[in-house]
Amino acid sequence: MSQIKCGCGRLVPDLSVSAALEVGNHLKCTGCNKIIHNDTLKILKARPLSRRGHPNTSQEAAQYMQSKLRATQLYALRMVRENPGKTANELSVIANERDNRKIGRRLPELERMGLIIRKEPRPCEVTGRNATVWDVVEISA
Repeated sequence: MSQIKCGCGRLVPDLSVSAALEVGNHLKCTGCNKIIHNDTLKILKARPLSRRGHPNTSQEAAQYMQSKLRATQLYALRMVRENPGKTANELSVIANERDNRKIGRRLPELERMGLIIRKEPRPCEVTGRNATVWDVVEISA
């Protein structure tokens, strides 16, 4: 059975993650007692970048890139949560990122996962040009 890691490094069984996603519950890490939210689980359960039939070197490279991609997606999601209603460039400035693409390229991926939404474009405070505004998805109780 494959496993994923919590932020503290403790392994969480894949079976628990699948069950949590199906039921809509949260998982709690047994190591640090933090709640692992469903949106985080969706990112962690994202489709792998390689297939079984690919050479070992391709699978190793994909696994390495997948971990970096997941970390960046979680980082971008956190930035949108903490700063809703901002453009990608504004989020990059807030995060002190020299490369605005680090966050900006992850936003459409998070949108496809259903974790954030696009809002009406408005003039960006950084560039002055119209840009998409990003916000968190409202979860109804």
